[in-house]
Amino acid sequence: MSADWRPLGAVAPTALTDARLQLHYAAQIVSGVGRTLLPKQADDSHTNLGWSRRHGTLVSRRVEQGKPFSAALEFVALRLLLLDENDEALVAASLRQMTVDEGCAWLAEGVAARLGHALDDGFAPLHYEVPDHPLAHGARFTVEDQSAFSELARWFHDADLLFEELRATEPGMSDVRCWPHHFDLGALVTLDGDRQIGLGMSPGDSSYGQPYFYCSPYPQPGPDSLPVFDSPGHWHSEGFISVVLTGEELISAPDQPAAARAYLSGALQSCRQVLADQV
Repeated sequence: MSADWRPLGAVAPTALTDARLQLHYAAQIVSGVGRTLLPKQADDSHTNLGWSRRHGTLVSRRVEQGKPFSAALEFVALRLLLLDENDEALVAASLRQMTVDEGCAWLAEGVAARLGHALDDGFAPLHYEVPDHPLAHGARFTVEDQSAFSELARWFHDADLLFEELRATEPGMSDVRCWPHHFDLGALVTLDGDRQIGLGMSPGDSSYGQPYFYCSPYPQPGPDSLPVFDSPGHWHSEGFISVVLTGEELISAPDQPAAARAYLSGALQSCRQVLADQV
């Protein structure tokens, strides 16, 4: 993994908020494809997105109606793309100076061409809330700090790399997906019974104003039953129980991929211990 790891920290983890929120809103446009055209799933998985390390994009699930296609969001250039069944770009458009509604209209037009008919009501509306931002009130996408968008692409690239490496050896682990509601990239490790461990990378939220990795046991234990954690990272117990590795902690490590691996290995072990103690 070390050879493919993209060093983090060219932009301070705490300086990514506006770029992260703009990408969060842009992801809602792309997830509109699944939200509107794919069979609804109880866990909302029809709306989630996959990360393409090759292209630096979040990609919707493929629609097989008409001429098969998917939609994508390219982080660095802040572009929307419509992809064919081979994941080759059919059309692309920069979101810069577009509103969210204009981005949806552009993508809906491309989708209509693949379906062979228009989307009469456009994309289905969101059934959840996303963090407030001027984009929610008609503002236009902007790229005032290109380096912040590039840095977030590296965070998603490295997280996907780390989780896919783990998935090769973790039989109970789900696919690695980005969930547009919280804009986190993650997976679920299913143990026995109803015991699970959720792991992922959030690019930042109201709990941490910076990217962070998390590893959360379910059923959730009490905050007084958490074991000592000696690997990189720490237990978080305010609002949710999880082993967390913040962006600032990770970029300070002399060997980032080794620190990320050590965190994930230790976090999974601690979560398994917590769940075993509940039996």
